[in-house]
Amino acid sequence: MREKGYYVILKQHVPPDTWVAFVEELIQDISQKKRWHDEELIAGIFITEGWSERLLELVCNSPDLRTIGKYETHLSGKYSAEVVDLYLNALLAYVKTNVGRNHYKEACRYLRRVIKLGAREKANEVIAFFRTQYRNRTALMEELRNV
Repeated sequence: MREKGYYVILKQHVPPDTWVAFVEELIQDISQKKRWHDEELIAGIFITEGWSERLLELVCNSPDLRTIGKYETHLSGKYSAEVVDLYLNALLAYVKTNVGRNHYKEACRYLRRVIKLGAREKANEVIAFFRTQYRNRTALMEELRNV
């Protein structure tokens, strides 16, 4: 990623006592441009700087399964419970609006991630909800048996 190299160069040339202010201004600049990959750039800054709380806040603003999955490894150590809750809420919305075996496989893949985060009981609650709410979705029932 080219931007990461530029970031390192900037860090080498900006005085340490003004670095945080510089980064805040950089984040503000990126946010104002409103381009599709800005969120990813800002997340990269938060990861590089070790600002996991701000990364969590960013993910909470776009809590879809892929975004949560992309930053899970950076958040799960300190914010495991929050990541689990984000996943479960995103799964409920995802299964509600998406139909088809491929979508169900995707949902079950994320359910397994929730279980790996140590939240088997919560995952089981969501599975039970899916089994009652969507009992007529045969493919979903089949995929849930594999979780």
